[in-house]
Amino acid sequence: MKKLIVILVLSLSMAGLYAQDAHNVSMEITGCAGFKYGPLWAGEYTLNKLYPLYGNFKLGFGGGLRVGKTMDEVCTKLRDNVETSVERKTQTEVDIPVYLRLNYVLEKLYFNCDLGYSLGIMAHKPGPAPGGTYNPDPHYDGFFVEPQVGYRFSDKLSLALGLRLHQTDCGDRVYYYVTGTDVVRVSYNSHEKPTPALTLRLARHF
Repeated sequence: MKKLIVILVLSLSMAGLYAQDAHNVSMEITGCAGFKYGPLWAGEYTLNKLYPLYGNFKLGFGGGLRVGKTMDEVCTKLRDNVETSVERKTQTEVDIPVYLRLNYVLEKLYFNCDLGYSLGIMAHKPGPAPGGTYNPDPHYDGFFVEPQVGYRFSDKLSLALGLRLHQTDCGDRVYYYVTGTDVVRVSYNSHEKPTPALTLRLARHF
């Protein structure tokens, strides 16, 4: 049901982009890089439609397609409670972001704030050890908020830098080694904390 609702909203949003005049329509290509539990990298293509709200404010919506390397697990190794290494395990993921956008324009500068939901539709990672199962789930899936500051070079082109906080259920695995023994204790937690990532958006305005 959740997937059906998001796909329906996205379809209606895309139809709305062309049902109105194209004065406030934009197409964006975005690069993304995260921290620790955030994505290693991601690229996305989105379409946006804004409507005048009040003064220099506009309100609208957007949606598109995102592909990236997201975090599957962050594995930390401790020996005698001292950190020895950290390994970030990734998986390839495809998802559909849909969001509302609040926009404020100040001459060449502009500010956006996107609030939305990203639906994970596919995930792929290296196969499991013999005898294991292989059914990866999308991790970069859930609600997100992304404030942005941008600069409009012309009527057609602009560039914006953003900070995205995105819900994720990336795993956190810790290996506890003890010197002089073969015993290793392993703890695992899956969390849904908002993870930070930087975004760079190149927009083409119509």
